Amino acid sequence: MYGVDMVCCTVKNSMQEAEQVSNMLGDVIESLFEKKPVSENDICMKYYTYWSIIHGLISINLVRPNGRTTDELNQQILKDAIKGITLSINS
Repeated sequence: MYGVDMVCCTVKNSMQEAEQVSNMLGDVIESLFEKKPVSENDICMKYYTYWSIIHGLISINLVRPNGRTTDELNQQILKDAIKGITLSINS
């Protein structure tokens, strides 16, 4: 979205609000790692995995605004993706 050569978790946003959201989401993701030791790279990978799913879903809707996706289907896809990613954290 913002460039191909982004380095995971080292990109600083010029907007303080955006960085605060990123930190907040990172804290939530960290809390999902119940019994596993967690590194910044683990958190970063899951953060970008979530972001990629959401970005992909938005992209699909932009490209196919009159396609087969509905709000209900979008919600189901998003819930399925989030569930799968979250389950993978502690497997």
